Amino acid sequence: MRRDIFAAHGAVRLHAICWEAPAPGRVPLVVSPGFWEPAEMAADLFARLGRRGLSLSYRGRGASDTPDRGYDLDDHVGDLECVVDAAVPGRFCLLGYSRGGAYALEYALRHPERVAGLILVDQPPVHNVWPKGSAAQRSSMTYRGEPVLNFFRLRAAEGFETSTHRDFTPDLGRIACPVLVLRGLRTDVPVAAKVDDRVAAVYEASLPRVAVVSFTGSGHQIPLDEPERYAKVVGAFLSALDGE
Repeated sequence: MRRDIFAAHGAVRLHAICWEAPAPGRVPLVVSPGFWEPAEMAADLFARLGRRGLSLSYRGRGASDTPDRGYDLDDHVGDLECVVDAAVPGRFCLLGYSRGGAYALEYALRHPERVAGLILVDQPPVHNVWPKGSAAQRSSMTYRGEPVLNFFRLRAAEGFETSTHRDFTPDLGRIACPVLVLRGLRTDVPVAAKVDDRVAAVYEASLPRVAVVSFTGSGHQIPLDEPERYAKVVGAFLSALDGE
């Protein structure tokens, strides 16, 4: 069952979905979506998990407002802070997919007392600046035959071209909670995997408590390519957190 909420980050109104469950587990899950995904994209994962939690639509996505400016790392992390402060008491597991993984990393570094566990889905430890002029091309992709621009606004993608580069590698050792890194292995698909052997080794060498799990049938889009195994692996990590 879902419950829609709205929270304010300054003048920006943000949409999020609280997912209810009859057997919710002790640690709720918060999903930080990828660059174009609205909160609704987490529906399949929560249905498979049967666990309570929350997913949000960042600014420029879904039912959230689309300001003229304000699409840098700090703006998005501020969105996440406002939504979880409004709707998620206590500690939670934070899952970041793709670009949402960069927002999750920054949040975990700023708020270690809130994050019981961290899941990074095919995202290197970096917040990238998009090349100038690339927003329109990257936004031309489709999701199951539907343009992704039906789910977010081009203004958000254009903001990524003027955002700030941030390499999290020097700070990974500060993340003391358990971390699960999910990586695709396929590079022969339209959206290729981003976490290669080198990046996986950086995570393993830098994070005190990390497990890296590979998905042989996936490129970057693990939640879409292997949804059943994805939910199973995420669920097992959450169950382990419940026992800590």
